[in-house]
Amino acid sequence: METAVQMVTAFGLVGSTAMLALVGVQLGRIRTELRRGVRVNVDGGMVASDTAHGGSGELPSGHAIFVYRNGQWHLETDFSKPGFEPSLPGIQGSYEGQAIKKPSVLKGHACHA
Repeated sequence: METAVQMVTAFGLVGSTAMLALVGVQLGRIRTELRRGVRVNVDGGMVASDTAHGGSGELPSGHAIFVYRNGQWHLETDFSKPGFEPSLPGIQGSYEGQAIKKPSVLKGHACHA
């Protein structure tokens, strides 16, 4: 009986160590992608930012950061350029605290819900 417990413990330790190693590898990949400038788009997929293709990474119109709270989008930060304004996202938030970067639009063309 004691040998069986030791074997189960040994297999458990080996399995746990392997899982920790896999988590470490995935975190390293995520860190690398973030350094390259990969961001999450409003659909939840990964897309390369302009900086990954040699651009400045900044939109000519600027952008705004929106956060989904209490069932609606709230403007967190406005980085709109002169002549532009933030526009509410046209999608429903997926989860509480979700944050997205949305390009600014010409003044008078914003969606205000």
